[in-house]
Amino acid sequence: MNKILKIVLLSTGALILALIIFFVAGNWKYIKATRQLHPADTQKINDSVFCVKDSYVNAFLFKTPAGYLMIDGGMREDKVLDEMKSFGIEAGDVHTLLLTHSDRDHIGVTGALENAAVWMHRDEEQMVTGETEKMGSSYTWKYGDYKLFDSDQVLD
Repeated sequence: MNKILKIVLLSTGALILALIIFFVAGNWKYIKATRQLHPADTQKINDSVFCVKDSYVNAFLFKTPAGYLMIDGGMREDKVLDEMKSFGIEAGDVHTLLLTHSDRDHIGVTGALENAAVWMHRDEEQMVTGETEKMGSSYTWKYGDYKLFDSDQVLD
């Protein structure tokens, strides 16, 4: 084998190995934490409560006279929407999305819920505006308007 080709292949292999090690080391806490999570399977809990499993998180839907209240939106829009459809629930049926927090694994379906008012705790706003980093990165909220609530506030 040509000496230059050998050097290029070894260098490329070493670079790929270094990137893999860097990625695993940088995400070790995340990987370890998510392996400890055991979400419930997708299921109809009763006639008014539905659970959707998406990877290592759950989203919950509660039937109301006006449609559905959803708590958290899972990770992947397509997965959550497919699971909802298995119960006969469409994205347009959800009138309210209540986010326990704004991590990416809880907001996955947000963009598809066009009829839903999105609520989150006031302390989360600094994360969705990018003012404060969360888990080592910042992002900008791309899902339109949202409403804020305080710890002592009762939502009706």
